[in-house]
Amino acid sequence: MIKSNRKQFSLLGLFLFFLITPCYGKISFSGLDLAEDNRLLFLAASSGSGTAAQNALFYAQLPGRSVSLLTAFPEKMELIEEGRTILVHNAFGSQILPVSGGIPRSFPGFASFTGTPGGRVESTAVSPNGRWLLYVEPTSHAKGTLMLLDGVSGRKIPVSSDIERSGRFFPALWGNDSHTFLYAKGGRIYFYTTQTTPPEERHRVIGDGSITSVYGESGTGGFFYYIRESTVFRIRSNMLFTRTLYTDFLEPGEAAGKIPFEFDPNFDRFWIAPDGLSLLICKGGRNLFYYPLGVTVDTETDFASLPYVLAPRSGARFEVLWSLDGIVTVIIGDGLAYRLNTRGLDGTASRSFETLSLPPAFQARLSPDGRRVLFWGNNGLFLYD
Repeated sequence: MIKSNRKQFSLLGLFLFFLITPCYGKISFSGLDLAEDNRLLFLAASSGSGTAAQNALFYAQLPGRSVSLLTAFPEKMELIEEGRTILVHNAFGSQILPVSGGIPRSFPGFASFTGTPGGRVESTAVSPNGRWLLYVEPTSHAKGTLMLLDGVSGRKIPVSSDIERSGRFFPALWGNDSHTFLYAKGGRIYFYTTQTTPPEERHRVIGDGSITSVYGESGTGGFFYYIRESTVFRIRSNMLFTRTLYTDFLEPGEAAGKIPFEFDPNFDRFWIAPDGLSLLICKGGRNLFYYPLGVTVDTETDFASLPYVLAPRSGARFEVLWSLDGIVTVIIGDGLAYRLNTRGLDGTASRSFETLSLPPAFQARLSPDGRRVLFWGNNGLFLYD
């Protein structure tokens, strides 16, 4: 009888914990399974509230409020620490999963369901080495403060206020050195560095545009790429401070090439090849073009003969997977897939995109060595050569 009362007391304490802990996205609990030593397993389900409906298995040690997450739904995934760790984002927060195995754990200092109580951040950007996390802390329905979180110390650094809350694209982009990032605010692009005390924000302006005006990934040789009007600039991250100090006299970087129309950051997107010699550009959310970089006014190029794809409707989602050997795979929306070999036997791109059979899912990531592709969706995870 005493043991039974102790269990009831423990369960009561747990339910009181749920009552005083903010639960977002209509979270419900079920499947309570209490062991003799007061260890409890239970299931939490989220109905969605703007995200995919999902559930997670939790473990609690009673009495007390120690709750651990045992499963992590891969609503969004990022590969960090040179492929050693996966960062998963879902309705229950952000969790770190070691590739070598183990249970999920919360990102240090970041609000999550199992850590500090708080609302779910819509989107984040983690540095390639996994130490730094960027997120927008809401101050209103439309705007917030861009925050930099140190995953080692848990220290939170305000970067900039009045940032538009992320919708389709997060308003910041990391460089592959894990020290420098660019962010967009009020129609302009700024830079920030974690290595030194950065200058005032007005001295960190790169130029006009939005976050879709810039691009940078590990395969692009440590450069950021920035399109202003029809010029593509290649920017070294270690030269950003000098360039922004003399922005009235110097271009933001070296000119890497031209595109045959003006780039509209509100509707256009682009992707740079890992070797930095070409790009894909999506015009108006529907027209996808392949272009070589390094084109000058003295270079004869028949742009009309270059590879091109017309998407079925404006606003479709584009997933671009560009491997180190020049094979680019493009998934458009939920119904089209194409492949282009940008390095043929003669060193030039194929003349057209090849239509592919549909992948098993429409969210995808390329492995760091470019040899495998991971697809995931409602039907599970699929690994392709």
